[in-house]
Amino acid sequence: MIKGKRFFALVFFVTIPIFFIFTGASLFDKQQFVTLSSTQQSFAVHGKVSSVRNYTDISAAPLTIKESANWSIITFNKSGYYGLNIDDNGIKIFYSVFVSPVPSVHADKHVEQINWYQSQFNSGTTSNCGPASCAMTISWAQEEYYPTSLVRKEIGWHGDGATSFEELIKVVQSKGVNAKILPLRTFDDIKNIIDSGSVAVVLFKTDGVSSNVKDPQSNFFNKHYVDNVGHYIVVKGYSKDGMYVIVHDPIPSDWTQNKFRHNDGISMLGQNRYFNASELLKSLRRADMLVVTRRL
Repeated sequence: MIKGKRFFALVFFVTIPIFFIFTGASLFDKQQFVTLSSTQQSFAVHGKVSSVRNYTDISAAPLTIKESANWSIITFNKSGYYGLNIDDNGIKIFYSVFVSPVPSVHADKHVEQINWYQSQFNSGTTSNCGPASCAMTISWAQEEYYPTSLVRKEIGWHGDGATSFEELIKVVQSKGVNAKILPLRTFDDIKNIIDSGSVAVVLFKTDGVSSNVKDPQSNFFNKHYVDNVGHYIVVKGYSKDGMYVIVHDPIPSDWTQNKFRHNDGISMLGQNRYFNASELLKSLRRADMLVVTRRL
């Protein structure tokens, strides 16, 4: 729905750090979050893999491990989400790993300290896709969780609750995070932003992007819902062939419990969705993007 320069979707958000709920954070000394650009990319951990979540035996998991005295180099044979338990001389570390289904570029650090995604579940209000997307970018930039509820509190509630780019950027900049509004017209505009190490909040009409409601749990392409509203999302990567942009979409898996989690036990259905770049660009409600740069 449009009201002046404000836009919203009838969706909800979660206001507490999701990674403390679903993995039993007290069981681990540290948690790390890894994004791999393809199945060809390996990553190294200090220590040994003690188990892989949802696999009774490590050998049954679709991965290859090369071990040295103190290090393990891990390569995944299949895209998706994985939860790895690492034993580093008695220190227990949990790694949530996302492996891209196609060669891609992401604005995530190779290893993140937090899961900066947020859904809009359970706010009890409407029109929070903008605040949720804004909160994600602040969390990503600061590497510290910042809740959607505080963004909404700072913006306030006006009429139907719709929010504008101008309201969102004011909140981001108030946290000392570098942000600016730039034109968005071509795929290269997005590519250049991601290549510079930034992410972007964009506003689009949801019915302009294809949906995948039959198998969104194992297939990361297209929206995981059917809707027809103005909606904010965070663009945080792209496929190397230029066909897709990779987004964090704050819409939850369902509106009553939002209970779905990927195999890592943490990640939600809206994380790392691959939208057709041409479809997204054609369905923009505003030919701009709110660009946020990580704090150095």
